[in-house]
Amino acid sequence: MGKQRNMRKVTHQYRERVRRVRRQLERDPSKAVCWICGDPIDMSLPVSHQMAFTLDHIIALATGGGLMGETRPAHRKCNSERSDGRHRAADTLLDW
Repeated sequence: MGKQRNMRKVTHQYRERVRRVRRQLERDPSKAVCWICGDPIDMSLPVSHQMAFTLDHIIALATGGGLMGETRPAHRKCNSERSDGRHRAADTLLDW
């Protein structure tokens, strides 16, 4: 039971962090820039929009990063495409 309670606490802390960062970026839109593509993030977009604000974990959760690890603002689409950072174009010896 203690582990589950701790996970709820960490999840709550993370959600609070997201809200805090969102408020900061809404107050200063010049800082609302996607760290992946470099384009501005429209903070008025609904959270379900592909170009909406999200926090991206620098070390992906899937590769051992922690929920409360370092994060940066990103577009939802950019964050999803980056995924765990392991999805890269294959190298080839041929010059097409």
